[in-house]
Amino acid sequence: RSGASRKRFLRSAAGPLGAICVVAVAMRFVTIGQQSYWLDETDTVSVLHGSFTRMLSGVARHESTPPLYYILAWVWSHIFGHTEAALRSLSASAGVATVVVVYLVGREVAGRRVGLLAAALAAVNPFLIWYSQEARAYALLALFSVLSLYFLTILRGDRQDERRNVWLWALTAGLALCTHYFAIFVVAPEIGWLLWARRRRAVPPVVFVGAVGLALLPLIHAQSSTRHTAWISATPLTSRVALVPEQFVAGPDSPGWRLLTIAALLAVLVAGVGLLAHSRESKRRVRLPLLVVCAGAVMMLALALVGDDVLLSRNAIELLPIACVPVACGLAQVADGHRRQRVRLVGALAVVTILGTGSIAVIGVDLDQRFQRTDWRDAAHVIRQSRVNHLLIVDPWGASSPLIPFVGFRQLRREQTLRTHEIDVLHYFRSPTGAVRSAIAVRVPRGFHRVSVFRAPALEVTRYVTQGTRSVVTPDNANALIVP
Repeated sequence: RSGASRKRFLRSAAGPLGAICVVAVAMRFVTIGQQSYWLDETDTVSVLHGSFTRMLSGVARHESTPPLYYILAWVWSHIFGHTEAALRSLSASAGVATVVVVYLVGREVAGRRVGLLAAALAAVNPFLIWYSQEARAYALLALFSVLSLYFLTILRGDRQDERRNVWLWALTAGLALCTHYFAIFVVAPEIGWLLWARRRRAVPPVVFVGAVGLALLPLIHAQSSTRHTAWISATPLTSRVALVPEQFVAGPDSPGWRLLTIAALLAVLVAGVGLLAHSRESKRRVRLPLLVVCAGAVMMLALALVGDDVLLSRNAIELLPIACVPVACGLAQVADGHRRQRVRLVGALAVVTILGTGSIAVIGVDLDQRFQRTDWRDAAHVIRQSRVNHLLIVDPWGASSPLIPFVGFRQLRREQTLRTHEIDVLHYFRSPTGAVRSAIAVRVPRGFHRVSVFRAPALEVTRYVTQGTRSVVTPDNANALIVP
């Protein structure tokens, strides 16, 4: 497509794309600070505090991802602050940019209408929105992954600028790898396609991307000793595999989640039928994004079966915005209906269903605290209401980290003796996999009486006080902290 025709194409799509972007901005920014930081986000906050070198050291010692997101977030936080809304706005901005790039990919693959539909799917997708409101690397990973694919789609149709575009692909693929190691599930299929399609001309940029990957190996080795991802394999692989398509279409959880999931997956099934009905030329155009998604999914599953099992829905997020393009192609094909009114009606209904279920899921989460991140802010407010130094006991052992941004405390040793007037016991009932866990029996010494209980979804804070002060031995099965 010539430069002049491309400009006309962009002008004709400016209005609809602008409306889609307004929706994307509203869904990501309006409620961005509504939920408190959760477990993983507090790790981000902890790493970002302090100097630049301390941040880089913290990534190597406490994280399991490359440093690019943290470098950007460190700069971002020093400009906008460390509050939930300020720090998450980096991810939200990446999420909105992802919607625009999805449109560009869809337009290059199958035209303006498919591009707009793909952008709309990405704009209201509850899974992409959830991680656009999280201070972690996932939204940036999704952006760089789909951006790398965009330069390959341009490469196929714009031979005059082939050298420039293939190096832009190499740059964005390298940035994706520097954001998250799981970008390999997009970059590797792209490398395979590029070597097949361009052969010798593809070797220098592929070598560059390979060099980026090799440069990350020492960091991968250093982070592997932390075993931050060891808990994943404790959940059966089959249940985690089943959750990927369900959460991709309906989000991590929401009111009526099962019904929304079924409706959205049926709409995706209609899109699959539409892809099969495409002409040979249409199938050829959509082959690249479909190849990347399918190959990436197979690679991730193979790694879980024979290597390091890290298969989670959020670890596959790099495939989701790319998948919006073939889904949009299939839905558009069914909506055309080849002059069959019933087929067109089914296609239109599928489009409304998948867009509607996504919007309903997002709004439902915003309105119902049970489906949001655990409310650590209110729990911290209750803990800090006390005007005296007191003992805080947290179950399970590692659940105290979300309190760090809200409560200052000092770690105590197990079975340490101290004197205190007040004991707060915090039970956290949700494990990192989302399952409900039973609380341990925290033995409060005689002479302490319960005076209040604060309950929120997934956690509970119980306060005990006594006359004067009494000796207390910290438990050996829970985290004991002194709150000033």
